[in-house]
Amino acid sequence: MIKLAEIPEYLLYAESELESFQGQSLGRWRFILQSIQNTVRFDATDWEPSVSLERLELLTVIRGLEELDQPSSVTIVTESNYVAHGFGFGLREWRHNGWQWERFGDLVPITNDDLWRRLDRASQVHQLQCRRGKWSDAAPETAIERSPPKNLSTRESPPTPWRRDNPARRWIRNLSRIASSIIPI
Repeated sequence: MIKLAEIPEYLLYAESELESFQGQSLGRWRFILQSIQNTVRFDATDWEPSVSLERLELLTVIRGLEELDQPSSVTIVTESNYVAHGFGFGLREWRHNGWQWERFGDLVPITNDDLWRRLDRASQVHQLQCRRGKWSDAAPETAIERSPPKNLSTRESPPTPWRRDNPARRWIRNLSRIASSIIPI
C-alpha cells in the first residue's frame, strides 16, 4: 500500500483544437505532464483526423493519464467545459445510470461513453481533480506547432490556426452545440 506522502503529484495541462483542412476535420491535441515534486516533464502532441472536438478533448486527457506508470495525484488543467463539467458533475451519475443520462424524461446513452469509461477507470487508479485553466499558464515559453503533418497536406502553406479567443467563432460553436442538443438529427 502506498502512503499518501509517497504518491507523486502531477499537473496535466491538456489542449485540443479542431479545424477544417481540405474538407476534412483535423484535430490537434497536446498535453504536458509535469511533476510537482521536481521538474520531470513530459510533453506530447499530435494530429487526429476526423474527430469531434469533445472526443478530442477527452482523448487528450486520457493519453496524458495513461503516461503515468504508478498511482498518482493528478490535477487536470483544461480549457474544455465539456471535460470539466463531465468530470465534476456527470461521471458518478453516468456510472450509476449505466452510462446513460436523462434527456427529456428518457435515459439515453451518453456521447463518447467509451472514453468516459476509460477516464472513470483512471479515476479509480489515480486521485484526480479537474480545473479549468488556460493553456498559456502551463508553459508560456514553449511554442506550439500549429501546422498539420506533411503527409496530410498537399498545399504549400499551412492552414490558418483556429483560435479559441475569437469571440465570433466561440459564439457560433456554442450556438451549434445548443442547436444540436435541441434539434434531433
